[in-house]
Amino acid sequence: MAMACAALSERQGRNSARRDRFERPLGDWLGRSLDAITRSDAEDRSNRITEKHGWATANQCMTLLRSVYRRRLRRVRAWRLAPP
Repeated sequence: MAMACAALSERQGRNSARRDRFERPLGDWLGRSLDAITRSDAEDRSNRITEKHGWATANQCMTLLRSVYRRRLRRVRAWRLAPP
């Protein structure tokens, strides 16, 4: 997931401050593979981010996660998982 996030950030021209905003709430997931993140994991994380950082940050983090997941899904057509 770390490589996919980095590639997405570089492609969209994001600065390091914006990347840090996502790495803080999702940082422990950077070492996980995307297929190891379940829908319930994403829902739990969204609730936790909402409590700690607010709903706007939670929505932005889940949007980033969805973007990374869908980008990877387009590259590897063999994946048959539903996006979290």
